Amino acid sequence: MYADIFLNVSKPCYYAFWKNFQPKICYRVVHLVVNLLVQLLLGVPLEMVHRWWRVLIVYIAGVVAGSLGTSVTDPYVFLAGASGGVYAILLAHIATIIMVRMFPH
Repeated sequence: MYADIFLNVSKPCYYAFWKNFQPKICYRVVHLVVNLLVQLLLGVPLEMVHRWWRVLIVYIAGVVAGSLGTSVTDPYVFLAGASGGVYAILLAHIATIIMVRMFPH
């Protein structure tokens, strides 16, 4: 009985209701923290090199492109997030590294 309460996660648990919400909440918190870390660790150096308004344009373009891409593949999903912008910042950072390696000062 004790092991069944804490190990059985394949069906909804009505006597341990937190097990139904815990994975969703943990995933959302981890997703939010990773997005914030990538924005801080990659966005700030990009702003130092390319100015803040250029990074903002890339970020917003990534958010819009991610939303439009998702609306094409699954039109019934409502989005509210910054993952597309984070991917755009990541790719802009990689492009900056490649440009610096290919064309040193």
